Amino acid sequence: MTRVFRMLKKNWHWIFLALMILLTVYMDVYMAQNVLDSDTSEDVYHGLTIARENNPFSKDVYLSTELRLLDIATVFALFFKLTSDWTIVRICGTVVMQAYYVLSFWYLCRQAGISRKSTVVGAGLLLLPFSTPYARLALYHLYYILYFANAFWIFALALKVLRSKRLPIVSECVLCLLWAFVGINGIRHMMIIGLPLLAFTAIELLRTLGRYRWEDGRLKGETPFLQTDAVRLTVLMAVSCVCFLAGFVFGSEILQPYYGVTNISSVYFRPVYGPDRYTDIFNGLLIAIGVRNSDLPLIGLRGLSLAAALVSFGYATILSLRGLKEQTDTARRMLCSIYGLALITTTFVFIFEQGGRFYEQYYVPVLFLAFPVIAQEWDRLKNAAVSAARKLLIVLTCLCLLFQGAYTTWFLRVDQWDMDDWNGLPLTEMNVADSVQDYVTFMKDNGYTHGMIDYWYANVMMEVADGEITVAPLLVYDNAQGEPVITVYKWGTSRTAFAHENLPEKIVVFIDAAAAQDFEQDYPHAVKVYQDSSMNGYEITPDDIV
Repeated sequence: MTRVFRMLKKNWHWIFLALMILLTVYMDVYMAQNVLDSDTSEDVYHGLTIARENNPFSKDVYLSTELRLLDIATVFALFFKLTSDWTIVRICGTVVMQAYYVLSFWYLCRQAGISRKSTVVGAGLLLLPFSTPYARLALYHLYYILYFANAFWIFALALKVLRSKRLPIVSECVLCLLWAFVGINGIRHMMIIGLPLLAFTAIELLRTLGRYRWEDGRLKGETPFLQTDAVRLTVLMAVSCVCFLAGFVFGSEILQPYYGVTNISSVYFRPVYGPDRYTDIFNGLLIAIGVRNSDLPLIGLRGLSLAAALVSFGYATILSLRGLKEQTDTARRMLCSIYGLALITTTFVFIFEQGGRFYEQYYVPVLFLAFPVIAQEWDRLKNAAVSAARKLLIVLTCLCLLFQGAYTTWFLRVDQWDMDDWNGLPLTEMNVADSVQDYVTFMKDNGYTHGMIDYWYANVMMEVADGEITVAPLLVYDNAQGEPVITVYKWGTSRTAFAHENLPEKIVVFIDAAAAQDFEQDYPHAVKVYQDSSMNGYEITPDDIV
């Protein structure tokens, strides 16, 4: 028994990581079968298109507002070469992307000099669904996971270049190529990791200049100014920005028009929004870190969740900002402070951003940067000089994250109305896969191969049907002449599947029950073939579609 306890004490961190991996795989399977939305099903559909054409740069999909070339759809395409089962493709592709995410974090911790045990603990925490937005947007539906992994690689390579006595040419070239690649795919990477790195560079440069004095027309200090880490970092970031801008210009001026993607990278200052704007930003941050919009009383699980969210990320933020003063090594200081700086720069961008919505979603690409901070602080537990209070706080932080992970996992596994009224993702519910099952069954039983429905259901129907039916997002409107128009909503769907020559003689269109009467007036020849409490189905011909 003593030997068993000794073994557990020695290898508990590996056991913890193994348990988190098992939980992650279990949730991957559950989410693939039960919790879907049209955005995440779009990636699988895009992967199928790539596999069919044997072309990772296929144009046969209407993209949204970003290019996302060689994205997760490419990973799904690889598995479509092995199987036609959409669920297996989703599960396998998700596991691969999660492994890539953890690997990038591992490499970052290695470059930062963090011990293996602390890296393993941090990797396990990285796989915890501490909030519903993080669970859906990063871990299981993969919207942002590649952005996070790329940010970790960029950060790690920057640390490697900075800590090397000699310039590592290969690492520098890879870093430049990576910056150019992420620039092609849009502005998001610059917001996630570029802006906080630039802010740290400015702070580090000013901090270094403070140790020098100006005499006889030059800077004098202990070492030549041009040989300091601050100058090396400044040059590195300057080169990185040039590479990013080159990729961004190429993507926005050439590739985006080629793929028909709308450029929405501009932001504008709109102070007329008033104080409500800042309240929304703050509330969005709270929801992103795991504070619940809940029907449960505050005294109980909801209150514990509130306290756990505030303690975990509140303390991580304090650690990050304190790192600017505490850490003596430039690389460690950059690793520690980047999360706090990202929080500041992202909030600043939100103030200037014109749209003013979905803050709980867009704060998620900041929070993942807290995990290197937590891993670095955990690494200090073995240091006898660290106070007992500080050690207790980092242990408490990890326990809070564990509680939040368990709470979110529970929420994702039960009916949301039994506990919380926020599902973690705007404009879509968690029961979409269940709600479209009747529509899929109706189409298959009645021989319909093509259908149209609101975007938030279309791609999910195809995934639930395992690709046996083709469903396009529906757009019904009146044109300039006041005539009713049925057309494909050009967002996250195939360009050719609903081309007139590819359509069958009969198509079923699902219309919201509230709009059914107007549709019947506009299209009296449409035959009602399906009806339930929320949706009516009508049979139309290809000639009705513009």
